[in-house]
Amino acid sequence: MCSESYLSDKDDFTAWVQELAEAFHPEGLLVTAAVSANNERIETSYDVPGISTYLDHINIMTYDYHGSWDRKTGHGSPLYAHPDDTNLYFNTNYSINDWISHGADPQKVIMGFPLYGQSFTLTDSSNHGLNAPSDSAGTAGEYTRQAGFLAYYEVISSLPFINYF
Repeated sequence: MCSESYLSDKDDFTAWVQELAEAFHPEGLLVTAAVSANNERIETSYDVPGISTYLDHINIMTYDYHGSWDRKTGHGSPLYAHPDDTNLYFNTNYSINDWISHGADPQKVIMGFPLYGQSFTLTDSSNHGLNAPSDSAGTAGEYTRQAGFLAYYEVISSLPFINYF
């Protein structure tokens, strides 16, 4: 259950975005926000029509739907729901349309996408499909040094048939 102070953050955020717009727009500056793609967060955290009035762009973070925290493999940024996915709301198509159905101006909506890969340490290396059990995040990349995440160039450079970098 959300506390009252948490619930007031929704209105406070809208008021803050309005205040920024009133200060920045006369100077010719844009006001944008990166917002959650999670359907539950949209309901509890944003007055979508309110912020849509004042924001110039609404950048929906349509990535990190799945990762090593799920303890199973999953697509980090699926365009559509997969029939075997346990959460049919965690996909780009649903999130974009959910924001619009809640009152976001479609002309202001920008779809975010990851320019990185995710990796997993599988529980059983012979089971490597979607929803395969995983023990933890995969090995950190040489440059990113964050377990479970690899920069695009780290993914490409690891492929034996491609040598771009």
